[in-house]
Amino acid sequence: MILPVRLNALVPNPAVRTLLLNAGVALGYLLLGMVFRLSVSEVARGAVPTLWPAAGVAAVAVILCGARVLPGVILGAVGAWLPLLSTAGLAAPAALAASVPVAGAIALQCWLSRVLHFRFNPAGAEIGSARGVVVFTFYAAEVAAL
Repeated sequence: MILPVRLNALVPNPAVRTLLLNAGVALGYLLLGMVFRLSVSEVARGAVPTLWPAAGVAAVAVILCGARVLPGVILGAVGAWLPLLSTAGLAAPAALAASVPVAGAIALQCWLSRVLHFRFNPAGAEIGSARGVVVFTFYAAEVAAL
């Protein structure tokens, strides 16, 4: 856990540290969601994005930092999906009502990625090791997406 250790030294207060981690995850998810945004016509047709790097960043954040960053994943996902759904023709309340369950499903997928990563990587190999990459790529990313 490289990120929390460095953050521990910089910010000794655990509540502030958790708030900063959540803000960073939410901002990262939101920015990547804005960069890789689907066209309005694809969202209107109900298409699922084939490439969504924000989900990978969120999954890695949850694997490394645990459940304490799930609120940041949810906020970032709502922030990324709300404009997509509102430009697809939904009114603001309906877009919000649709983006919250999507964000919850994304958070659940990230948590399942963490569970699968540690289930199939019992030796505790880091996510950057060869075994960690294979476990993340197949189990944590692919199986959790099902």
